[in-house]
Amino acid sequence: MRPAHLGRSVRSSFVIARQRTGGCHEISCHWGASGPVVSQFPIRRSMSSETNNNNAVFPSKLAVIGAGSFGSAMVRVLSKAAEEASSTPSLDASEKNGSAAPVVHWYARRESIVQEINGATTRTNQQYFPTTTPFASNVIATSNLLDCVRDARVIVLAMPSTYLPPVLDQLSTNIHEQAVLVSVVKSFKYEKTQGKIITTVDTIREKLPNHAATVLSGPNLYKEMASDEEFAEATIGYNDGQKDAAALVQLVTSCSTFQTSLSNDRIGVEICGGLKNVISLAAGYCEGMGLGFNAKSAVMRAGMHEMARFMKITNAGRTRTIFETSAGMGDLVLTCTAGRGRTLASAFVQHGMKHGMSANVDSNIQRWNELETQLLNGMKLPDWHNAQQIYQALLDMEAVAHFPLFEATYKIGFEGHDPKSLLSALSRSISLADS
Repeated sequence: MRPAHLGRSVRSSFVIARQRTGGCHEISCHWGASGPVVSQFPIRRSMSSETNNNNAVFPSKLAVIGAGSFGSAMVRVLSKAAEEASSTPSLDASEKNGSAAPVVHWYARRESIVQEINGATTRTNQQYFPTTTPFASNVIATSNLLDCVRDARVIVLAMPSTYLPPVLDQLSTNIHEQAVLVSVVKSFKYEKTQGKIITTVDTIREKLPNHAATVLSGPNLYKEMASDEEFAEATIGYNDGQKDAAALVQLVTSCSTFQTSLSNDRIGVEICGGLKNVISLAAGYCEGMGLGFNAKSAVMRAGMHEMARFMKITNAGRTRTIFETSAGMGDLVLTCTAGRGRTLASAFVQHGMKHGMSANVDSNIQRWNELETQLLNGMKLPDWHNAQQIYQALLDMEAVAHFPLFEATYKIGFEGHDPKSLLSALSRSISLADS
């Protein structure tokens, strides 16, 4: 019997991720005379989920810059997508250039990492991407940046943001004229002279104005992405007029274990990725104080509202991006429950409660850096840097009072405030959200 609240005619459809034994299918479900009727039909890979262009061509060369944990994860995704594409009609024979499959070229600064990745008996990057599964044969590492990117149609930027400007300077005259840049860097900076947030893609567009630049962001734990048994999703944000470029990125990042979706709210996707990092610190503070899931859930809800409020007052993206894309709510929940920034913040608070909190900003910056070395094997996170940038922006806009959670997160992390002050800030933030 049809549920009464569904009305006389209800139809819905959705896409189920491609399984190893078959292709991606669309499932159509509607109510018939005797109950639900379900039908399915295959969906061919295409340049865009919206245009369904079945003539899409998978590029013969892709490039990834950065051999850290997430750079390694993206190499795994591109490599798998390339392998799957090589056995479908979407790979044009003229694009193979004599190769059996598209190739992923991977830049690492350290020659020792290059040798480990390319080694016949290793093919791993154990320092930053511990796994027993070697990288596929279509992955080639190099310490020569220009060799890595030469003729690549898609270039993924996965290095810490501090290394970005000099890398872009080298790319400016040495990449394919139609190369598309993809940022997976969840970082931004506040430019006081301009009074605005500058994202990674903004920096790319300034340095490489003739190239399309996109962002890929979502709830992705690199440790799980090392496994072929897991599944993850992400959102590709693009600017108006660059949908075809974004669709190409979607093509090369979609495989049986990783699904990407498109959003034309590029700035919103990037801002969500940066703001949720600040909320993850607050969640980590809760853990460091010994608080449970109730408190962290409150942090996530209040933080979601402060994210939306920040996007509104800065006119940086659409607030619905928080709810409609994996880069928003999905990434917020994952980061606050299993993210590395949360782990770092928990250790920061525990150290402060044991040895005393410092009111010196420089001392606290040093402490964050030391914790990265101790807990993350030297990997750099944007989370605590983002907290600094957001607080500076709020000060300049004279809007700190409207963001009690962002304020408390910064002041605990850099000005030595009592970690318990987070709770009163959380109460004020909840009151603002509910008003």
